[in-house]
Amino acid sequence: MNKLIILMNCPDKKGIISDVTNFIHKNKGNIVYIDQYVDRVNLTFFYEARMRD
Repeated sequence: MNKLIILMNCPDKKGIISDVTNFIHKNKGNIVYIDQYVDRVNLTFFYEARMRD
């Protein structure tokens, strides 16, 4: 079984989750866990997605 974990952070803006999950879907990825957090003070978005086949 193959596994992949994506960890990212970037400036917060609308559409990040949609863009990332659509990319994973178009590449036939299977998300088994997803988490997100926004640091409102620094306007930074944090994201974790775990995938497997």
